[in-house]
Amino acid sequence: MVRSITLDHAALTRMLRAQHAVVSRAGALACGMTGSALRHRLRPGGPWQLLLPGVYLTVTGTMTLHDQHAGPGVRAGPRRGSSLLRAALEEVADSIRSVAEGDFRTLLKRGRLPMPMFNARLYDDAGLIAMVDAWWPQAGLAAEVDSRDWHLSPQHWERTMRRP
Repeated sequence: MVRSITLDHAALTRMLRAQHAVVSRAGALACGMTGSALRHRLRPGGPWQLLLPGVYLTVTGTMTLHDQHAGPGVRAGPRRGSSLLRAALEEVADSIRSVAEGDFRTLLKRGRLPMPMFNARLYDDAGLIAMVDAWWPQAGLAAEVDSRDWHLSPQHWERTMRRP
């Protein structure tokens, strides 16, 4: 006998309201959402975004400062043991996409330097010029943060970093 699973829209809606449009995989599945429905919503260009493994923002667009504190009882909940999660959500809110970019952001904060826009798309009249890791629009300054793990072969990265 095949058991039919039905999505409980009302339960999902209540959960999303209570958690400010953030839901865990377990929460979505508990409301009757199937794995294939989750994948469909998380597809490129889909209506949901991956925040962290197993944690989804159920709206499109950039995460706001308010969203980074979303979730079940985040404002009233315990803060003990949540520092890594809060740091990761801050990075997601700032559009950080790699460990190297996160390290760069931390370095800027420690140096009390102005925060750039991370992973900014730069356009001119003809369209997209580039997507840069960091962009300070007031200064017209862009920066790229490359790591050995993701951008170059280890040997090429070593040669590039040793150049005077």
